[in-house]
Amino acid sequence: MRTLYRVGKKNVHKRFLGKRFYSFTQTHKITTSLPRLPLPEVKETLDFYLSRVAPLLTPEQFATTEANAKNFLKDSKPLQAYLQEIDRRTPKSSWMAGYWNSMYLQLRDPLPINVSPIFVFKKDPDEVKNNNQAALASSLLFGAGKFAKKIQINNLSPDLEKNTPLDMTQYNQLFVTRIPQTTRDTITNTTNARHVTVICQDNYYKIQLLDSRGRVREPSRLYADISNIISDAESKRFREESLYPVGILTARNRDDWAISRKILLSEGNILALEDLESSLLVLNLDLSVPRSLEDFSKMLLHSDGSNRWFDKSIQLVVSPNGYSGIVMEHSSFDGHTMLRFMNEVYKESSELSTQSIIGTHVASLHELQKIEFFLSPALRKVIFSAKEEYFSFVRLVDTSVFVNDYGKNAIAAVKMSPDAFVQMAFQLAYYRLYKQFVSVYESSSMKHFLHGRTETVRSVTLESKEFVLKFYDPEISKEEKLASFRKALEKHVSLVNDTKLGKGDRHLQGLLWTAKLQVQSVSGYEIPEFFTDPAYSLFTQNILSTSNCSSESIQIFGFGPVIGEGFGLGYSTLANTIPINITSFEQKAPLFKKSLKQTFIDLKETFGLKTSHDIRK
Repeated sequence: MRTLYRVGKKNVHKRFLGKRFYSFTQTHKITTSLPRLPLPEVKETLDFYLSRVAPLLTPEQFATTEANAKNFLKDSKPLQAYLQEIDRRTPKSSWMAGYWNSMYLQLRDPLPINVSPIFVFKKDPDEVKNNNQAALASSLLFGAGKFAKKIQINNLSPDLEKNTPLDMTQYNQLFVTRIPQTTRDTITNTTNARHVTVICQDNYYKIQLLDSRGRVREPSRLYADISNIISDAESKRFREESLYPVGILTARNRDDWAISRKILLSEGNILALEDLESSLLVLNLDLSVPRSLEDFSKMLLHSDGSNRWFDKSIQLVVSPNGYSGIVMEHSSFDGHTMLRFMNEVYKESSELSTQSIIGTHVASLHELQKIEFFLSPALRKVIFSAKEEYFSFVRLVDTSVFVNDYGKNAIAAVKMSPDAFVQMAFQLAYYRLYKQFVSVYESSSMKHFLHGRTETVRSVTLESKEFVLKFYDPEISKEEKLASFRKALEKHVSLVNDTKLGKGDRHLQGLLWTAKLQVQSVSGYEIPEFFTDPAYSLFTQNILSTSNCSSESIQIFGFGPVIGEGFGLGYSTLANTIPINITSFEQKAPLFKKSLKQTFIDLKETFGLKTSHDIRK
């Protein structure tokens, strides 16, 4: 039930949760009342680990692993005591928070592909707007400004999972810049910024999104500024400077970029970097025209490295033909937070007609503000080298998009979990290709805990293994296969529910990180044998790295593979379709797509399932 209350001169929305009312301006008071992330007992975590690693091991391997786990139960006492002390000292946060920050900020790999997921907006219902890059960019930017304003004045309504409030802390980290430093990066918060950076044909500009009174500027004003930028950038298209895109430096190894950034600062680019790094977000006006959703997915995931600034937490990319999306720097927040942002941005944007944006013929009230970089010959060489380095990297990456007509409505109609259905399909598709079982990672949101991020669902179970083997056995009846399928689906749902209680990989990660700290500080200390057991490496080797980010405001969601021989599988369980973005490092994505497509056909034919198209007939 949603009601509008008037308090003084302000309209304050409230939502009824059980028997309590929550003011929308009290978002963070709700957050601080959330339960803290539990720190499990080591025995509980080890028992859970053994049950999940078992499907990947032979009986002999499992016996060794079980013995290692028994020994680790004794060895882990000082490590657990250290985590308990952290837990005691962080009553307003989480024992995991510090480790989590270190995991991201100490990572030295380039951000594109390795860290930054991508999201593609659903196309705007206004076809005229889709063919006017400045108009589409203006309406999306207007929506982004509206959302940013809500964060600035602490006026976001609480996120809910059914009737359970969720942690809202990540929204205060939505607009940030990751600053490269040797060894460990830092984060600069730009939530209260009023300007955005616009990159067009590798030219950099600054425009005001909020005016001097903190109000979001009208779309027609933004349209005038963006139109001027597009014209100015086109006039510079064939200049020598276009050969040296400064943003390509943000795609490098973080230590290399940190060194280059220091050189930029020392050579007169302090104000340019300050303007860019202090902006709310980056609007990327691309020149390339994507031929398909798959083509645009590649442009977001990596492109050729030009027209980007990967350090910004939000890059809003708009193509000339109606495709638009987000490149997200992952350090400070997760996909659930991004989906809320995209939902509200898309709603605001899609409600604006092209006529309302461009029909008023408003001239820009601001002189074009350029962000100029001064590049010495030495820096130009570094940029040129970075381009070659990046091209060599992205040539190894392949993307395939599989859009089908199996929506969550059709799957739920036969009393199956849509998410579990997709996870079983992944295992079937992989086994069809390689005839083996590998560790499957699926992220699970933990925002129902204070400062919660994610936990890990390990989707391969004894039940799913049994089902896959039975499914490909011609001697097994359809009835027995279906019974095994439902059993595997139920087990997966049970696993997801377990993660919601804090059962998963994160506790083991915390113990391992603590052991690594001991190696650095205690002479002669060695990593416990439990963590050097090949079974643990097999368990944490995410051959299939999967994540479900679902919203009717997006067309697709994706990310890169996390290891050389692995696959990145981003998917959305939407009402009438399940789009899946498949990535690999070894040009295997099309092969997996082919296997997955046949898997969906086989599931339909074997069990007599209906697609969303069948149901709508």
